[in-house]
Amino acid sequence: MIRVIVLLIAAAAAMVLGPVASGNKGYVLFALGETTVEMTVVSFVISLIGIFVAIFATEWVVKKILRITNRSVLWLSNRKQRHALQQTADGFVAVAAQDWKSAEKLLAKSADHSHNPELNYLVAAEAAKKLGHDKRSQKYFEQVGDAGRHSLAIAMTKARLADNEQSQREALGLLLQWYRHNPRNASLLSQLSELYQQLAMWPEWLELLPDLRKHSQLSEAKLAATEVTAYGHYFEQLASQKGAESTLQYWQGLAKSIQQNHQILARLSYALRRHGGGPQAADLLYPRLLKASSQPLLNEWHLLTVTEPEQKLQEVKKKAKGESAERASLVGLTALHARHFDEAVDYLKKALREKPCQRDYLALAMALEQAGQVGGALEAYRQAISAAN
Repeated sequence: MIRVIVLLIAAAAAMVLGPVASGNKGYVLFALGETTVEMTVVSFVISLIGIFVAIFATEWVVKKILRITNRSVLWLSNRKQRHALQQTADGFVAVAAQDWKSAEKLLAKSADHSHNPELNYLVAAEAAKKLGHDKRSQKYFEQVGDAGRHSLAIAMTKARLADNEQSQREALGLLLQWYRHNPRNASLLSQLSELYQQLAMWPEWLELLPDLRKHSQLSEAKLAATEVTAYGHYFEQLASQKGAESTLQYWQGLAKSIQQNHQILARLSYALRRHGGGPQAADLLYPRLLKASSQPLLNEWHLLTVTEPEQKLQEVKKKAKGESAERASLVGLTALHARHFDEAVDYLKKALREKPCQRDYLALAMALEQAGQVGGALEAYRQAISAAN
């Protein structure tokens, strides 16, 4: 607008001053070296206006060309993004149809122009893994980088696809950051549970257990089974690294509800027995067996080193409670520890008549063998093998 005003002012000045100058012509002289140009003042003014007009016209043409070029570039860029968006959508449809080959191709090809390229690479990594291309999958996985810090969905997908310790630990670090702000997210809790188990981080899994019970969608049966496994692995770690005494101290600090769980107690006994704490394990199991015999505890009782077996045999005959099969098994196993083989045979046969199991067949075979009944022992061993199958 300013330029148009300048041109109008210049034209008006020429119209006003032109007639005056025509009666009193002046001259303008330009000299450059030996070259000189001479013109009247009127001609100079007209030329000056013409130059301005030419400059403005050239500028307008250049801007027009640039504007058209910019629009073309923008159109091409938007076209690439639209095409990438369509390819991404088609890629996710291929994932839903489990067409992993098409999914990998579409998602990897459209990643550079996608609104969320990290997600493209993650799903492409999963597709490549489904096809058995581990190297390509790892390459896509590396291209995701640290995007999980800004997207929970990406962090959880990254954790789900992690298949080695390094990638699992990286994914765990990301999920723990999200967990601090989303402690009730059921999917996040389930993914954390899986990673802890894969990395054998059993104490951490046990710390997470209360939140898993409150907020996750995992069934109580599955959580209870995993709890037994977690305690079993952790007892084994403690006993192997710090010994039986430290393991027992840890046990004494646990809640009563955990100490009363026969499956967890049996796993403690197993760890202690493997690392020189068999007698201590027997002392822990014995009072529980008197109150209620259970298969996990009887399995351990059969393998433990029992102190004062004669005294314990008399006590279990008088005080042992529970179902008749379990009680007969307990008395028979204790009689075997006390080397009362004939008595052990009688009670174990009674237990087997009511509830056959491999443990009692093996104990019966040992008692018969010690009593000199080799044929009966061989038959009991065959029964034990059959019970195992």
